[in-house]
Amino acid sequence: MSEYKLSIIIPTFNLENEIDNAFNSIKSQTIGFENIEVIFVDDNSTDNTLAKLNNYSHQFSNVKVLTTDKNSGYAGKPRNIGIQNATADYILFLDGDDELLLNTCEVLYDKIQFYNTDMVIAGHINVYSNGVCQHYPPLLHDNETSFKNTINPQLLNVNPAISAKLFNKFLLTKNNIIFPENIPGEDLIFLLETIINSRNILTLNNFYAYYRNLDNHSVTLNLSNDYFYGLIRAYILVCDLFEKYNIKNNIQEIVLHNHLSFFTERVIKVYFSDDFEDTDLKEIFSSDLFNELSNKDIFKDNYNFKLYFERMKNGDYNNRDLLNNIYQNFDFDSEIISDLKYVKQEISKLTIKPNKINEDNAYLRIINKKLYEENEKLKHELDEIKSSKLWKLKNKF
Repeated sequence: MSEYKLSIIIPTFNLENEIDNAFNSIKSQTIGFENIEVIFVDDNSTDNTLAKLNNYSHQFSNVKVLTTDKNSGYAGKPRNIGIQNATADYILFLDGDDELLLNTCEVLYDKIQFYNTDMVIAGHINVYSNGVCQHYPPLLHDNETSFKNTINPQLLNVNPAISAKLFNKFLLTKNNIIFPENIPGEDLIFLLETIINSRNILTLNNFYAYYRNLDNHSVTLNLSNDYFYGLIRAYILVCDLFEKYNIKNNIQEIVLHNHLSFFTERVIKVYFSDDFEDTDLKEIFSSDLFNELSNKDIFKDNYNFKLYFERMKNGDYNNRDLLNNIYQNFDFDSEIISDLKYVKQEISKLTIKPNKINEDNAYLRIINKKLYEENEKLKHELDEIKSSKLWKLKNKF
C-alpha cells in the first residue's frame, strides 16, 4: 500500500520561469504536501527546468524526477511514464505552467473516496495575461451529479481539460488506458476511454480544480499545420475508439458533431490570420489524413456529415449553418433528449452570449474575403478580354 494519498504527474518542457508557481501550488495543498507523490517527467528541456526539478527532489523525498529519452513534442509520452511510476491509488495530472487551487487535492480525494467512484470531474478556470478569467464547470447542473451509466453524451462531451480530473489508477492499469503519443488532443482520447470503462463517475459542477494560464495571443495554443493534422489524427482515434466499444451511432454523432464544431471555429480563425496561408488549409483538406477521417463509417452514412467534408475539401470553411442542421437532425433517444433539454434550458438563462460578436465578425470577414476573391477573378478575366486581338480591334478608334 502506498504511503501517499495521490500522485500528481507533471510533464515539463522549458518551463524554468513557470514551474515554481505550479510546484508551490502543490506544496500549499490543504491535504498536506506529505500526502502527495509528485512526479515530474521532463521532455528534454533545453533551459534550466531540469536543474530546478532536481533541486526539488533533493529537498523533498516525495518528489521524483524522470526524463524522456528524447523530446516527444507533446504531453502524452511524459504522462504515460508518470503513470508507470506512480505508487498512489489515485492520479492527478497538472501541466507545468498551470496551478492547483488551494484545496483541490483534498476535495477531489475526499469525494472519490466517499462515493467510491472511478473518476471525479471538476471545473477549471482559464486565466489570461490581461486578467480575464473564464470559468468552465464540467456540466450545467447544480452541485454534484453522479453517473452510473457512463455511456452518456453529457459525460462524453465534458471539457477534456485533464488537470480537473482525479483518476482511479486501478481503472487505468486494469484496462491498459494510456495517452496517445506524439499528437495534440491526447487528453481527449485518454478521457473518453476512461469514461467508457468507468463504473461510476462524479461531476463537481460548482468546484474548480485549477487555473489554466494562457497567453492572450495563444489559441489552443498554436494554430499551425501540425496542430490541425494532430487534431485530425485525434478525431480518427475517437472514431476508432467508438467503433471498438460499439458506441451507439446517435451518441457518436453528438460527440463528433461537437468536435467538428470546435475544429471548424479554429479553421475559420486561422483563415484570416496573417501567419497562415490559404494554400496551407487547402493542403490540409486535400490530405490523405483528412480523407481517412471523412471515410469513417459514422460519416459516410450521414448526408449532412458527407456534405460537411465535401465543403471543407472545396475551401468552403464556414459551415456553422450546416453543423446546426446536423444537430437538428440527430436521432435522440429519450435519455439524451432529457439531458439536452436541461442543458438548453440552462444556456437560455444566460443573458450574455460569449463570443457572439467575434463569431459574427468572423462570418462577415469570410463573406468579405469571398467577395474580394470573386472581384479579383472578374478583374483578371476582364484583363484577359482586353488583351485579346478582338478587343483591341473593336476599340482601336
